[in-house]
Amino acid sequence: MPGTGCRRRSPRRARDPVRKPGARGPRRGSDWDLCILLNDDIPPGNYTPGFLWAAVRDFGASIQVVPMRRSVFEGTRRDVNALAYDAAQDGLVLYDKALESAP
Repeated sequence: MPGTGCRRRSPRRARDPVRKPGARGPRRGSDWDLCILLNDDIPPGNYTPGFLWAAVRDFGASIQVVPMRRSVFEGTRRDVNALAYDAAQDGLVLYDKALESAP
């Protein structure tokens, strides 16, 4: 993923809501956007969108997989024009390895 690789094509102002018709909330036939945060020390090319999509393609749902390095996420999570912002604001944590090892 060159650079941040997760920038939006068109900027929006901070107070503009993120809305696309049918994009929010549960709806029959809705797709899932799955942002997978990777440790920064994972070699490039190991977890490509195609590789990760192959792991979820048989779930019976339309899923778009976006791998993102943790440093990219942390560096752009407050930028309203970045995908990391949407993930931080609206995302649901499905699994966190750090929580698994907590006492």
